[in-house]
This record gives sequence, C-alpha cells and structure tokens, in this order.
Amino acid sequence: MLSVLRGKFPVSSIKHQASSIKYQVSSINISTQSKVNLISDMTKEEAHLRAGLVALREARYFDAHEDWEIPWKDMTGDIRSFWQAMIQLSVGAYHYQKKNMTGCRNLWHKALKRCHDITERAVVRDQFAVDQLQDILERTLAAVARSADPLPGILSFARHTVDDSWFLFR
Repeated sequence: MLSVLRGKFPVSSIKHQASSIKYQVSSINISTQSKVNLISDMTKEEAHLRAGLVALREARYFDAHEDWEIPWKDMTGDIRSFWQAMIQLSVGAYHYQKKNMTGCRNLWHKALKRCHDITERAVVRDQFAVDQLQDILERTLAAVARSADPLPGILSFARHTVDDSWFLFR
C-alpha cells in the first residue's frame, strides 16, 4: 500500500483508514503488517482515489489527476464519466496555474458536459456528488469569465464538499 500511495500516508494513517473499510480488517486476528498487506490488496482503487483527494486539497492538481487516472482506467459507464470529470476539473486547475486559460476553460466545459450527460441518463447512484461537481464547474467557469481566480473555490470544494461517500461512487 505504501508504494501505491507513493509515501503520501504513514502506516498509522493506513491502519486508521482500515477501521472504516467495509471488510473491517481490524477484526481479523493477524499481524499489523499482514493487515497492511490485506488492505493493500482490497483497496488499491480507493487508495488512489483518496490520494487524489489529498493532492487536490493541497492544490497539487496534476498529482490529483495522476492518482485518479489509475483507477479511472478500469471504470466503466457513468462512474468512469464522473471520475473523468473530476480529473478534468483538476487538470483544468493545473492549466489555470500555468496561465493556460484556453486549456482550463476547455477542460471545465468538457467536465460540465459529462455531468449534464450523467444527469440526463438518470441512472447514477449518487446524484448529489454529480450536482456538487456540476456546481463547482459552473462557478469555476463563471469566475474565469469575470477574470477572477477560480482556485480558492476549487480548494474549498475539495476541502469542504468532497467526503468519503464520493469514494463509493464507483
């Protein structure tokens, strides 16, 4: 797991995360190292999703994209579209940091279209997450249109809106 997270979480954090995992690893009578290995085998996708959120919350937008892209490759349907929109939000923020206004606007428009498409199909498990993502994309595009910095809004979204339930959106 430590290699999966590329050193982003200490072992104690991983053990703490285990208490909330549906498999309840902590109730299994095995050594700590075995627990870490078992968690690694069961939650690599979740580990990358969480690592991406940590990166987004720290304004490391390119790193968030890198972490999310790993599980995204194996996703399908609306789940894949949702996480692709999250990736596009993050890469758009990276483009904004680099002063590439065309790049950030294009990615955020594409992400917004993905949210609209998911909503139109009305078969999504967590419409709240889609609505919240759509809202930040609209606010981000509006900020850029009025020459305002959208990054504080993206950070606020990452820190106060996205929570553990979003990782179940898969």
